[in-house]
Amino acid sequence: DHRDLHKEYRRQRQMCIRDSLMTVKGVEDVNVDFKTSTATVKTGGDVDSGVLVKSLRKQFTATVQN
Repeated sequence: DHRDLHKEYRRQRQMCIRDSLMTVKGVEDVNVDFKTSTATVKTGGDVDSGVLVKSLRKQFTATVQN
């Protein structure tokens, strides 16, 4: 079934985005949801918001909201 391929591709993409964002200092967790086209980023301590926003924009074409 072709939907299984799409599901596997989405999962791989989610992990790629998560891994990329986890390299930003202060990011503790990332949850990517392609159904709602959102990424939730949990941070702790000092976070360089400029680096985080740049990384998010690199992964997504959507607008980044604080």
